[in-house]
Amino acid sequence: MKNGHQTDTISAFKSPIIKSKIIALARYGLFAALIAAGAFVKIPIPVVPITFQYIFVNMSALLLGKKGSIPVCIYVFIGLCGIPIFTMGGGFSYVLKPTFGYLIGFIIGAFNAGYFVDKCKNLDIKKMLFAGIINILIIYLFGLIYYYIIVNYYIVGSSINITKLLLLGLLPTIPGDVISCIISAFVCIRLKKILFNSDKKRLPFIQNIQHSIYQGHQISKEEALLLSIAPLDELCTAANQLREHFCGNVFDMCSIINGKSGGCTENCKFCAQSKHYNTCVPTLDMPSTDIIVNAAKHNYSKGVLRFSIVTAGRALTDNEVDDVCVRYRHVGENCDIYKCASHGLLTKHQLEKIKEAGVKRYHNNLETSRNFFPNMCTTHTYDDKINTIKAAQEVGLEVCSGGIIGIGETMEDRIDMMFDLRDLGVKSIPVNIINPIPGTPYMHITPLDEETIMRVVAVYRFIIPDSMIRIAGGRGLLSDKGAKLFESGANAVATGDMLTTSGISIDHDMEIVKNAGFNVVLR
Repeated sequence: MKNGHQTDTISAFKSPIIKSKIIALARYGLFAALIAAGAFVKIPIPVVPITFQYIFVNMSALLLGKKGSIPVCIYVFIGLCGIPIFTMGGGFSYVLKPTFGYLIGFIIGAFNAGYFVDKCKNLDIKKMLFAGIINILIIYLFGLIYYYIIVNYYIVGSSINITKLLLLGLLPTIPGDVISCIISAFVCIRLKKILFNSDKKRLPFIQNIQHSIYQGHQISKEEALLLSIAPLDELCTAANQLREHFCGNVFDMCSIINGKSGGCTENCKFCAQSKHYNTCVPTLDMPSTDIIVNAAKHNYSKGVLRFSIVTAGRALTDNEVDDVCVRYRHVGENCDIYKCASHGLLTKHQLEKIKEAGVKRYHNNLETSRNFFPNMCTTHTYDDKINTIKAAQEVGLEVCSGGIIGIGETMEDRIDMMFDLRDLGVKSIPVNIINPIPGTPYMHITPLDEETIMRVVAVYRFIIPDSMIRIAGGRGLLSDKGAKLFESGANAVATGDMLTTSGISIDHDMEIVKNAGFNVVLR
């Protein structure tokens, strides 16, 4: 047991995500140490000496971006704990010293200068110098305010002498500060290229994987994890190029109708239709044949080429399967729309009946990874899902299967699910985004930020480059209704209303698709 634990520990340290965190912590610790050491080292020049402390604070922002304020915070924290690394000693009483304002300026200045660096594209020496000047100005703004106003005026009780403020507090520091900015900018522009995986060094990594996929290579989990922490702009651009190479500009749109609502025996924590949760979703039986046929005809007239009846519950009974097959046949007799179906964990015999009724594709989401699945649902298993998918494939049905992101799973869980779908040969992959519904266990969960969603979609494109990645539930939460995702590798949507939440109108989706340069076809 001990050896197994040691093996797990070693494996964890081999994870690229763990490695990146260790490297990040090492960088923060290194800069905190440099800033502290720099306080004791001074270069004597005319008027005012340069301290390495200012240079290292500047370098921290220029090299680490806005996260460069983290080592500055660490530096301030260890000084307040008593280590004498400040100009007038250490300890918590330093807060009342006049120069404490400069430390506040260190933190805020490093953050703002770093934020500027993060937002800059094609970072050059001029922009580095500008960021350094931002940092210095903020440091002295807070330093002088704290020194002359808060400490001198309110604590000591002396009056503010503006002449003294300018002559003794500001003008003598200008030569040293300018030299500090120049030194740090020139050093950082070189270190960016050598030590910190600059754009020119990171881009080949993504491009190399991209070109290997063009040649038939299937990426490994290790490569997918590395991609998941790659620069977002480069990752999304490459994913979109993969989509264009393997799928062209085709776009797949599907629509659904709620065929049986509420009262589900399963306890999937994201679902409003589970009877385990008080969500006020009504229990409704199958709509009439006319309602379903009219819905299919309406969607088809709008340009949507796929249509599915979706029913709540673990599975349909044999009588319910016969009932829904009648509706599928009527849809086929009255409309040329491509028929899909989503009815839970059907048996192979039931799936054969669905196929005979004219259904071409069966939908059954894995939802998440095998590892995380028990956290989301306990009334059926991951293997139940996989067995249904395999049964559908055995009877000759295409399969649509994906999952839901943002329910507490890790990026590794998302990637694991996608590798299972790749192994199953699934080519239509819905990506649902958690929409916290009152009454469900996930009602208070914080939705994912849009950059994370873009990153997930882009990595999925690398894993299954020739698939249709379909943005489905939760798309309405996005500020652009998913437009950026169609520049990140996605090329399909579930349009119109969802099961228990409103979706995006077909007309609006058609406009998005047209603006993105796609053509709606069946894939």
